Amino acid sequence: MSKEFQKIRKRWLSGDYSDQEIVVNNSEYRLSLALIEARIDAGLTQREVAKRMGMSVSTVSRLESGNIPEMRQLDALAKALNCRLEVGIRPLYSWDEDSPLPT
Repeated sequence: MSKEFQKIRKRWLSGDYSDQEIVVNNSEYRLSLALIEARIDAGLTQREVAKRMGMSVSTVSRLESGNIPEMRQLDALAKALNCRLEVGIRPLYSWDEDSPLPT
């Protein structure tokens, strides 16, 4: 994990979004922060996520590191196509307050 991302991650997770422009323009940072936030929201540790994935803790750590080489390749492809790469993570279900079932 780069020192830059370590600092950004620390600020971001404390609610300081002053690095928003940097994050918005870096697909690796965007995805890593989204994964971290989703894991924290789920109340899981990296070890628990790794077990659920059937992978190592180091794999989860790498994905949360802000350094995902595959993202750089996809980002370069999108830019070559004059597009912006958008990758996100969302809950499987969202709850409508008026419905007893997820939508």
